[in-house]
Amino acid sequence: MAATNTANDQHEKLFLIEKALETGRNIAIIGPHGIGKTQAVRAIIREKLPQYKMVYVSLAQMSKDDLLVPMPVEKHGRKMVQYLPLEIFDDMCEDGIRRPIILVMDEFNRNISDPQLYNALLEFMSVGTLAGVPLNIHCFVALMNPNDDDTYFNTSELEAPVIDRFDLFVPVDQYDLGADMYLLNKYEEAGGVIEWYLSLPADLKKEVPPRRQEKVIVNWRNGMGVYYSFPRTSSLPLTQLEQILSGGNIWTLKRLISQPQAAAEEIRQRPAMLPLFVALLRLISATADARKVKPLLKELPPYVLQGLGRYSYMWSKVISELAEELKGHKARPIEL
Repeated sequence: MAATNTANDQHEKLFLIEKALETGRNIAIIGPHGIGKTQAVRAIIREKLPQYKMVYVSLAQMSKDDLLVPMPVEKHGRKMVQYLPLEIFDDMCEDGIRRPIILVMDEFNRNISDPQLYNALLEFMSVGTLAGVPLNIHCFVALMNPNDDDTYFNTSELEAPVIDRFDLFVPVDQYDLGADMYLLNKYEEAGGVIEWYLSLPADLKKEVPPRRQEKVIVNWRNGMGVYYSFPRTSSLPLTQLEQILSGGNIWTLKRLISQPQAAAEEIRQRPAMLPLFVALLRLISATADARKVKPLLKELPPYVLQGLGRYSYMWSKVISELAEELKGHKARPIEL
């Protein structure tokens, strides 16, 4: 899977996933460990789709007995055994209301070797029943990891009948699901860690997913050196990371709003910092603050401005104002 984290489509995959869940589409989200796949789905359901109940299971730890339970019953004067779904498929919520289930299956491509488990998955993916028992399933989400070479999403080969049950396949990487905004909103040091991450060569970036970045920040706050946040065999430039965190000149939302000219110069000198500034801009919620950063907006490529304009009405308005101000001036054209 090629890297997908660009300032152009950054975070728009969140919108795609939300629409898939809302409309009941079966979706496969494919990306490396530690980038926030589970948390992104959980947040969407909690904040945007509370009419559904999220049920999370890890397929890597499941067996057929987790899905099919033999229950002795009597029917027509005969003792029989029938198979019923376990409580994980119970659609009753804590408030006593039944809600359709969005079933999230993690590690989906790591363990479907058991024929009975495989057939059970096919059944509820196809017709929404399990052992013939109807389930109140709205849709299901499969979370998968790519191969080490990033060329294909199966670490354990999935057969065509399973693949055919998915409506959407969404490859995600690092900050596609908003992990950068989460970190920047929660930790002042996040800008420094993300700056360091963006400077790494592609082969080393895989060693520092957002989950690891948060561990680095928390350890640093607790007075533990960055060296202890990684395996001793790590080839990462950790001295550089420590220098950035110790320097105190980290880009935060407050600094961006107060020093937009400096941010503009930073983009001119270091274009690789673009994703960091895009994430910081998305954290701005007040129109007055958005207008203060117009010097930085002038340095952004048109496609980035288009993405900001689609992100919120506030940004669309501020970017339109900037376009009017630049009419007749020799400056990079802004396409709306």
